[in-house]
Amino acid sequence: MNILRSIVISIIAISFFSCEEEKSNLTDEELATIVADMHITENAIGRHDLSLRDSLSVIYLEKLEEIHGISKEEMKREVELMMDNPKRQSEIYGIVIRRLQAIEKEVKEENKSKDKD
Repeated sequence: MNILRSIVISIIAISFFSCEEEKSNLTDEELATIVADMHITENAIGRHDLSLRDSLSVIYLEKLEEIHGISKEEMKREVELMMDNPKRQSEIYGIVIRRLQAIEKEVKEENKSKDKD
């Protein structure tokens, strides 16, 4: 009986220690691009009347799926994995911030050139 108990305990211990942390299917750059687009989307939706926001959210989410070739379930999973890893989250948000700043700079430059015309 002790041998059986030892075997069961060993199997449980091996199973417990062999469980690997769920891995992301996206690189930090890929996820940062998606998160940046999500922030831009949220900003765009927030500019509309409350009565339109739910419908716009569905449309924008479908567009994000199409643009990035990833389902909303996979996006949610990837964001949750990122949120569970503070170091990775910080690195990704560093990329997101730089990306959004570059977009903002580009828009400002385009607006300046339009104002000159």
